[in-house]
Amino acid sequence: MRRALLAAVGLAFALPSVVAAQPGLPFKLLMLPNPGTPEVFSGDGKTHVAYEFFLANFTDQTIQIDSLAIAGANPNSDEPVTPDQASTVNFEQLKSLFSLIGANPLKPQAPVLKPSEAGVIFLLRDDWNLEKWTNELTVEAQGKPQSRQKVAVDMKLSPIKPVVIQAPLRGKNWWTPNGPANDSIHRRVVVALANHIGLPERFAVDWVQLGADGNSFTGNQSDNRSYHCYGAEVLAVAEGKVVGVKD
Repeated sequence: MRRALLAAVGLAFALPSVVAAQPGLPFKLLMLPNPGTPEVFSGDGKTHVAYEFFLANFTDQTIQIDSLAIAGANPNSDEPVTPDQASTVNFEQLKSLFSLIGANPLKPQAPVLKPSEAGVIFLLRDDWNLEKWTNELTVEAQGKPQSRQKVAVDMKLSPIKPVVIQAPLRGKNWWTPNGPANDSIHRRVVVALANHIGLPERFAVDWVQLGADGNSFTGNQSDNRSYHCYGAEVLAVAEGKVVGVKD
């Protein structure tokens, strides 16, 4: 009788821990790819792809993004690549890629969404050679590792090839300090207009002309006329028609 009583007591204490380990219902976390299909572009002798994920937390819990795994697929098959070919971005690395809506997009932030918060993950991957791939977020309710879950989105490259254009300026010593890069001031501009979300500066480039001393100006830094690029001709980069000019 005593053995049976001890067994019953042990069972009573074991049950709550089993129940607490259940992950519960899937999180109401929206993971929406950027509008359009990613396009591959070349620069610095490498092939790159840039895309984003818009995230929104519709739960009553704070959601933490633990990692993002990017796994490719054989373009001639639906079978995924082997796990060792997957590229994983961990929690610390995501801090430089994630931004809450309305926050400073260039300031590293913990990839955490409070209830009703929304944010963006900005990605720019180098040496890209995949035609289709899967993006898998591992998420959990903050402070509740037993709630860990996965959210996945499949993507593929656009069949459209980028248009190759010429430089818009003549002369030498032109520099593009804010060319396409994941930490560029242009990269993270998000525009919401009517029912459309766009990233019009994803591939934006600034042109600066340097002097013999390596500076972009001579004289008064606050005077536009001090800059070496002032008054330079702006050239058409491809055939087209000028429909308007604004000084």
